[in-house]
Amino acid sequence: MSRRSWRGWIATAQPAATGSSMAPDMARAEAQVWAIVSERLRDRFHGEAIRPAAEWTLRAVAEHRLDPYTAADRLLASLVDPRTPA
Repeated sequence: MSRRSWRGWIATAQPAATGSSMAPDMARAEAQVWAIVSERLRDRFHGEAIRPAAEWTLRAVAEHRLDPYTAADRLLASLVDPRTPA
């Protein structure tokens, strides 16, 4: 979903204002969803198919051979295209 269509979906999905702020509900929803995404990503990296690449990448960061941001980008790319080295 593009950012533009995502914004449109959010605008139409929001309930009519009832006088109370939606900010706490949105903050709670955001925290819940991102926690689930994080947990599921972690589970995928512990899976048999990608575990060796994830372990190599973490070791490279621990040994200061790879910076953590590059490591994260490589791991995420390896989920999208398994031929991408982590």
